[in-house]
Amino acid sequence: MPNYEKISAEPRTTLGKEVKRLRRQGIVPGVIYGPAVDEPQSISLDAREFDGLYQRAGSTQLVDVAVGNASRTVFIRNVERDPIKRTLIHAELYAPNLNKVTEIIVAVVTTGEPSDRGLGVLNHGRADVTVRGLPAAIPQSFEVDLARLENIDDAILVSDLEVPEGVEMLTPGDELIVRLSAAQRATEETLEEKEEAEEEAEAAAEIEDGQA
Repeated sequence: MPNYEKISAEPRTTLGKEVKRLRRQGIVPGVIYGPAVDEPQSISLDAREFDGLYQRAGSTQLVDVAVGNASRTVFIRNVERDPIKRTLIHAELYAPNLNKVTEIIVAVVTTGEPSDRGLGVLNHGRADVTVRGLPAAIPQSFEVDLARLENIDDAILVSDLEVPEGVEMLTPGDELIVRLSAAQRATEETLEEKEEAEEEAEAAAEIEDGQA
């Protein structure tokens, strides 16, 4: 059995406006739903513990939620926060059928720096891709090492991502992840040319004024 991160929850009977009281007590209301449960189950989670788990697991890593004597393996599908205080308001936990192929969006994470960043600027394309596979086989993220970009116009495409066995990439392989471009350098040269032209125009104007 895979060893997923774990968190405990309690069955929740408090609904509607009464859930505000739970939030004041440091508890976030949530719901477990999906093919692996007979019907949606309302739960309560320790807000601080759950927030830490979400920061580590994100929305593409399976986690185990213990509710009483039962345990559910879920994705953290959606987390709602207060727009001002950023405190947790509600959590949706999706319980997939672990034996059935599913589609999910996975983030692309960049690490490192190009071999010679001074030659250009990074142009970013996709920040995530869509894959299909059994839930336990889908990675939390795809990591891209920017050190692979050694020359201007070097690029990393979706087809360059390392896809685990048993997982199918649905995003077209020719879509761009990141490219090392000379656009910034060209812009700087254009600005220099513009400044030189302005200086020449000012000098010409001063000569004309002196001759007048």
